[in-house]
Amino acid sequence: MILLKTEFKKYGYTLRQIKRVGAAALFEQSKNGVLHTYEVVRVLSHNGYTLGGRDFPPSEFYPSPEQWGAHGWTFLRREDAERKLLALAKCLDTVEIDLSDLQIELFEDDEDDAV
Repeated sequence: MILLKTEFKKYGYTLRQIKRVGAAALFEQSKNGVLHTYEVVRVLSHNGYTLGGRDFPPSEFYPSPEQWGAHGWTFLRREDAERKLLALAKCLDTVEIDLSDLQIELFEDDEDDAV
């Protein structure tokens, strides 16, 4: 699997990843060295395909403009973007959850209740 680059140019802007949690990522968007906005995205992927006789290996990719609002969001403030990143990561089940305080009771099957 080819991973999404942590820095690349798109639509005249430079996008640089500043945080990633599983398939959720936060990028800063700048132009000519001036920070404009933050983008939170669900990093998408495909299993590889052939198009026009050319093979494309499995890889991750950035959401397209048509996917914005469903897989990508733009923010003016970093705090808002980080909040969305955490919410998205939780939604995608990519945040580690501390289970150390979780108590689990195990019940053995009672032979009288067996079917």
